[in-house]
Amino acid sequence: MKKNILLLFLSLMIFSHFGNNERVFAQNYLNVPQSADLLSVTMIPSVPAPGDNISVELRSYATNLDKADISWTINGEPVLKGKGEKHFELSAGKAGEKTALKITIRTSEGETLVRDINIIPGNIDLLWEASTYTPPFYKGKALFTPQAELRVLAVPNIISANGKLIGSDDLIYRWKVNGKFMDKESGYNKNLLRVSGSSVQQETRIEVEAESLSGGAKAKGIIYVPESVPEIIVYEDNPLVGIFYEQSIPNSFTLAAKEVRLAAVPFFFSTGKKESGITYEWSVNGEKTDNDVSSIVLRNDRTSGESVETALGEQSRQAEIKLLVKNNSKKFQFMRKTLFMSY
Repeated sequence: MKKNILLLFLSLMIFSHFGNNERVFAQNYLNVPQSADLLSVTMIPSVPAPGDNISVELRSYATNLDKADISWTINGEPVLKGKGEKHFELSAGKAGEKTALKITIRTSEGETLVRDINIIPGNIDLLWEASTYTPPFYKGKALFTPQAELRVLAVPNIISANGKLIGSDDLIYRWKVNGKFMDKESGYNKNLLRVSGSSVQQETRIEVEAESLSGGAKAKGIIYVPESVPEIIVYEDNPLVGIFYEQSIPNSFTLAAKEVRLAAVPFFFSTGKKESGITYEWSVNGEKTDNDVSSIVLRNDRTSGESVETALGEQSRQAEIKLLVKNNSKKFQFMRKTLFMSY
């Protein structure tokens, strides 16, 4: 009997000991002063640009926010108040314009949680340039082609909390290409990205996030760079005045003079000089010529070509001229061109 009473007494002591600890733990957990651990704030987008619509969502695993009184203020002005108001939307201001968002939560347990969020939107302009060839006086942009080098410059417009513009050389940059983080290209003062195009024609997504050294100011920029194909444009090369860049030779043309020199100009190949690393293969009426440079001379000697009927019913001759241009160092950079010359 004494043994049973002793066992019962020990059991009550053990139960009482663990039970009190459990209650004390729960009480301490709920009575923790306002802490970021009790409240999770999600802002989408996390790095807003000027004028972006921002969605703010509150979550907590420590208290039931549906039972809490929640108030929202912007720059000191009340904008929303009510029980369970866990979601709020607002618009970002202009670049460098500060929006002070304050969230005050009075939980059903009597605790007060406060979160202050300063939103200072910034933006990054991304300027891209492809290292591909264009001829003199060409007014267009050098296009990005397979395996070509692409240079992207980040021009940030980020304002610090004290209202000053942060220099582009005083930021930390994080680059992504098609969703892949570029570790070597990212870091302090690395506002220039160099990347090579793929072997297939596809769009390239470039993303960069710039952040101040203190981490208090951020901005993001995204561009999509289309990938084009190289082109071959043929011009007349006059021995006296040079290449007539003003007017290209159409795919079908008539030789009015005794001879003509054609110059093939490769557009958007990966080379700073059009002759460097580029090979030319000409053929006339299926016969490969010994000419392996960018120009060829065609003469009207009426010794070759096929007879064809013109629209007027007169006899004429026509030559088929084919050209293959290749970049020896970039196997996916090549282009074919076919011309038909009547004479």
